[in-house]
Amino acid sequence: MVPALLAAGFTLSALGQIAQGRASYEQLMGAANAHRYNAAIKRWSADQTLLSTNLNEESFRRETRQQLGKQKTAVAESGFADTGTMADVQKRSIFNAELDALNIRYAGSLKAHTLRQEATGEEELAGSAERAARAARLGGYLGAAGSLFAGGGRYLGS
Repeated sequence: MVPALLAAGFTLSALGQIAQGRASYEQLMGAANAHRYNAAIKRWSADQTLLSTNLNEESFRRETRQQLGKQKTAVAESGFADTGTMADVQKRSIFNAELDALNIRYAGSLKAHTLRQEATGEEELAGSAERAARAARLGGYLGAAGSLFAGGGRYLGS
């Protein structure tokens, strides 16, 4: 009777270690899947950021061309010559508008780059979680085998 109870105890211990290993595996694989999902969302967000940045830049350029056209028309209607100080003001306005458009593009590119970097970090976390999951599952099986061998050794030793 005692050897049967001893065998049952070691078997239950082994099954518990397998169950614990599997539970850890499932939890870590869930985390890995969440990281992969986050990476996909960040990559999509980066693409959307670039698209909206291009639209914003084009919209800004279009509005600026209209404003500069109105400015040029106002200068022409005022009777001032399109030379000297007026020409310098117009050139400066064109230059500043181009800088503003480039700043819009740069800010969008920087944000998209940051999102892609974050996506890469999420992928790395997913890989780490998957490796940990496999190690936890293997640890459960090895722990179970160890329990069974220890139980067998005790049984044979008694």
